[in-house]
Amino acid sequence: MSDTWHPDIPLEWRNQIITGDARVLTERIPDESISLILTDPVYDRMDDYRWLGEEAARILKPDTSLLAFCSIGLLGETISALSEASGLSYRWLLTANFAGRKLFYGKLHNSMMVCVWMQKGKGKLWGIVGDSTTLPFIRPARYLQGDGASWDKHPKIMRMYVNAFCPEGGIIFDPFAGLGSTPAYAMALGRNYLAFEIQPDIAERARERVANTQPPLPLAITTQETLL
Repeated sequence: MSDTWHPDIPLEWRNQIITGDARVLTERIPDESISLILTDPVYDRMDDYRWLGEEAARILKPDTSLLAFCSIGLLGETISALSEASGLSYRWLLTANFAGRKLFYGKLHNSMMVCVWMQKGKGKLWGIVGDSTTLPFIRPARYLQGDGASWDKHPKIMRMYVNAFCPEGGIIFDPFAGLGSTPAYAMALGRNYLAFEIQPDIAERARERVANTQPPLPLAITTQETLL
């Protein structure tokens, strides 16, 4: 991986999942030092999205992006929270529809995953990204079980987002790492990463997952889907 780290990012944080409160730890991340923020906050915590937007505006490099998964039912509130006093602008809504999967909310059947694309400046792309993708439903991998952090993201979506929004060797930041989807796909696709997780047991499971993820081999990056 290319060495693109800002010199003020602690050595012990580089390509690591750090246990702790992101609101405290992120204060040590230098201005304009991150290539992409890709994260999955708790959907009903608007204060987290508001904080995320403000910090993203500070730590993202010029013309880069923040991708935040959210609830379709809270989309308006989420975009407002991310843009409030942050200086980021809303660019697009990225969606995925899962064939054969529906979540039932009374008479409302939902099969859509949504991700808000916010940008700092022009939000440059390094690859093709689809704003609406139909995917086969897959169950969470065997290491994801038993708690609110258990849901994994589909390999095709994560590969597309990482490849489109972050250059090779760039730095991806996830302040709400959960069980490590973003760090694992960053490693598998040849990107650097920095991640925080507040729950020690979840952070340890995420580190185990990433440790079992293979970095890319030359001319063989696409084979990593089978490892995730």
